[in-house]
Amino acid sequence: MERFFCIAADPAAESAAAHWCAKQGFALIPHNVRVEAQTDGVLIALDRLSPDRVARALQTVPQSATSAITLGLSLGQMAFDPAMIARFDALADLNDPPSLIRARLQAARRRRALDAEIAARAQSFLRFGTTFHQPDIQQNPSTALFFGPPSPEFLRASHRLQSFGVQITAALTAGNAMDLLHGQHFDAIAIGLGPEPQGALQFIAQVRRNRAAFDIPIVAIDVERSDLLQEALARGVNDALVTRDPATIARLMAAVERYRHTKSRRRALAQNRPAAVMDLASGAFSRDFARAHLDALLRQGMPVHVLIVQFSAENDPNGACVDYALPQIASIAHQLVRAEDLLFRAGRDAFGVVTSSGPAAVTEIEERMLGIVSVTAFDRPDGARAGQIFARTLSLSAADLDSLMIQVTEWLRPAIF
Repeated sequence: MERFFCIAADPAAESAAAHWCAKQGFALIPHNVRVEAQTDGVLIALDRLSPDRVARALQTVPQSATSAITLGLSLGQMAFDPAMIARFDALADLNDPPSLIRARLQAARRRRALDAEIAARAQSFLRFGTTFHQPDIQQNPSTALFFGPPSPEFLRASHRLQSFGVQITAALTAGNAMDLLHGQHFDAIAIGLGPEPQGALQFIAQVRRNRAAFDIPIVAIDVERSDLLQEALARGVNDALVTRDPATIARLMAAVERYRHTKSRRRALAQNRPAAVMDLASGAFSRDFARAHLDALLRQGMPVHVLIVQFSAENDPNGACVDYALPQIASIAHQLVRAEDLLFRAGRDAFGVVTSSGPAAVTEIEERMLGIVSVTAFDRPDGARAGQIFARTLSLSAADLDSLMIQVTEWLRPAIF
């Protein structure tokens, strides 16, 4: 169960926030309770809180929650102040469905994990005598793709975004929208599902299957049916907004800027791969660097999770087939990890993944890795009689480096470190 430290204007607001958390399956920690354990987030009930009071309230957050996400909650008595939106990792109100809340929180956690990864890698690089080149700040104009029926509200939203300097490109059909995605770069997609939503839903699924565009934020506009919103979220929509909300444009702008922020950090992580910290045979990071990096993440107080994947083949006692297939195995591993995860060579026949994104991220990588390995026809050396290559995995988390080393050493030979 996720735990949120609560900040509210008064006991009535705190009670309403606690009721909302219970419906979402969250545990709420009252503001006057001393927090000893790591919390998952800070929930601020915005009703009757001015921007200055929000800023002061955030200064009272306990140390165990300072790396957690901040969630702004409207209890129904106030609209979101556009000037306050940038202060929060995610926003919610009483009428938002749980699936939408989960989507927003998941995106917020990934952004926090990405920032933590950047900081930890910079520290780890210094220990190896090299420099981590920080993300560049993009200067080119923001861009957004608007796809859907040209309703007055939809057009008004696009025009307002243009007034803030966002370059808008419109598409009326799914085919036209996909052609535009293949030929241009976009920082966000705003989609109107309209009275006949199947084409839009198919477009969402196509975007999420497209490797070049799968991580672009998709925001559904003015979805009135709850079942339609649920299906859109299942297909890959990241958020849903209504044009009658005065804060909608500010929230769309925030989505654009967050994506640009995220993209620049992913690009920096992909480009910073000096030989001093790499295992040159596989293109993954080295064992020694992984150890230093784990130490840096743990010193930040981040929740660290590690996945170890060891490969073997039937009738291959010397591991010759696994050695021969190493380039293929490494290629699969590189494709399955995200930019904010660290892939490293754990041993002759093993790879590891370090992430601070939580156990769900580890489970996803593990399931995809095992599934792909089970159906891949790996290259074999001439005359080899070994059977299919398969993998076994170890998934774990630890609060300190020593306990992590002990657990992995007991499971894997040769040891990870």
